[in-house]
Amino acid sequence: MSLWKKTILLISLTFIIVIIVLYFISQNIMLRSFIILEEQIAVRNVERIKNAIHDHIESLSYYAADWASWDDSYEFVIDLNDNYRETNLVDSTFTNLKINFLMFINTDGRVVYKRGLDLKEEVEMTVPASLLSHIKLHSVILRHDTEGFLDGLLYLPEGPVIITSHPLLTSEDEGPARGTLIMAKFLDSALLDHFSERTRLPIKMHYIKSNNMPDDFFEAKGHLSSGSSPYINARSEDIIGGYSILKDIFNKPAFILGTNMTRDIYTQGKNSVTYFILSIVLVIIVSGIIMLLYLHWLYRVHQH
Repeated sequence: MSLWKKTILLISLTFIIVIIVLYFISQNIMLRSFIILEEQIAVRNVERIKNAIHDHIESLSYYAADWASWDDSYEFVIDLNDNYRETNLVDSTFTNLKINFLMFINTDGRVVYKRGLDLKEEVEMTVPASLLSHIKLHSVILRHDTEGFLDGLLYLPEGPVIITSHPLLTSEDEGPARGTLIMAKFLDSALLDHFSERTRLPIKMHYIKSNNMPDDFFEAKGHLSSGSSPYINARSEDIIGGYSILKDIFNKPAFILGTNMTRDIYTQGKNSVTYFILSIVLVIIVSGIIMLLYLHWLYRVHQH
């Protein structure tokens, strides 16, 4: 083999090795950095959804606190007077507060007043027995010794609910407490749609013990633990999913929250890496041609 051919072969092999090395670097470093950024944003989006739900719970708790620390409510739990009932416990109260259930429980743990309203149809509805079963004298829902109030999520066979429980006090927030006021509302598809509009993300939620969850939720359940960070799963080249645990009012894992996001960052990363590789290959080819032409010129000069 002539020296000229050996030179061409050596240069070609060198360029091929350089291209291969750059390709692996771009895939394992550059593209990986885009994937990490994508996952970080997905985690933040899941947290945004959780914060939206938490803010909604706090808002309901605020209204319940206002009702519970009120002289009129303080008296009503004892005498159940008609004036309070006819003035305050009307349909407009439920629709304005956007609640489904309102209950007064005395210090013996007995529900002295309860009412439910279907907000969509605006007709009276029965307070589910499953909800009433959680209201017992020694239930944490009626204990306000340490926190003063309790709010959060609760699983019912009829659907998940947001519930808040406050001690009945005077308008000056003084006691002794005469019982407990409870407000609750279904966390239904309409409310999830509201959170979706607020966060601009699709939202789904499933009971953690359900056997009818989609496959991606079952997979997420296997990766999530109590109080763990969100689980992020690239479901395809186009979609990435984010999942997290939601605890109930008893501080136990109760629901899996999930959302899907388009992989815009990953797609942009792939495009950037492709353009980078093509640019490097083009530079190498042009440089190679120039180098070969120069070597060819030198070779002819030395021959003469």
